Amino acid sequence: MENYSSGVDPQLQYSRIPGAGLGVFLNQPWLSLISKATYIQRDNYRSTINFANPNQSAASDDLIIREMAHYDVRTIGWTTDAIVGPFNGFSLHYLLTIQNPTYQNFSGTLPFKSGSKDYNFNDKIVSGISQVLMEIDPSYTWKDLRLWASARYFSKQTVNRSNTLYIAPRWETFAGLNYQVNPSLSISATVVNLLNQSGISGSVDATDLYTEEEAKDYINRAGGLLMTGTYIRPFTVEFGLKYNF
Repeated sequence: MENYSSGVDPQLQYSRIPGAGLGVFLNQPWLSLISKATYIQRDNYRSTINFANPNQSAASDDLIIREMAHYDVRTIGWTTDAIVGPFNGFSLHYLLTIQNPTYQNFSGTLPFKSGSKDYNFNDKIVSGISQVLMEIDPSYTWKDLRLWASARYFSKQTVNRSNTLYIAPRWETFAGLNYQVNPSLSISATVVNLLNQSGISGSVDATDLYTEEEAKDYINRAGGLLMTGTYIRPFTVEFGLKYNF
């Protein structure tokens, strides 16, 4: 039903998702490694977008045009996943993804009252997606005690389709321990945001038509940019108890 929310016939069509991949793997007593390159493309994406006129004020009746956009997405990526166990009880998981998701066949003209506005998002990075993702997960088990940590890296993300605004790279960190008291009872402690860092993810769709100069001016006039999105949880310590009957 979302496809009809704009009040305009969405002209629904089948989406084709061709893809190809090539990889290698290596298994040793102390190492498990998989590395793979992937190509994926999907056509006939449909999104209802509120395009904002960058040359009009918020009070103008020529500010917003709501349009059903059709476009394709193409990505080429490389992922390496490794688990290393150099000595008894210790394990290190490492995951690295490098990707380049881009918009294709995504252009058009918007008939604002003050004059038409062209847009072209072809070959722009898909908004809200990091091009580099990394995960590092060490753990150590001794008898009934397991200590673990996790660090996840997200490279910068664009927050609009024209790629003129970005969110800074960020780390998300965790750590904890699990202890099996007896076959029925286990206790745990978890630290969220171990390094007490800040970071966000989200989008500012109203700036899709802004050039880099207009985006900078928009931020300066607003005294900074206020946006809604998903924020990293603050430093938190959690305790858990699990009992199996």
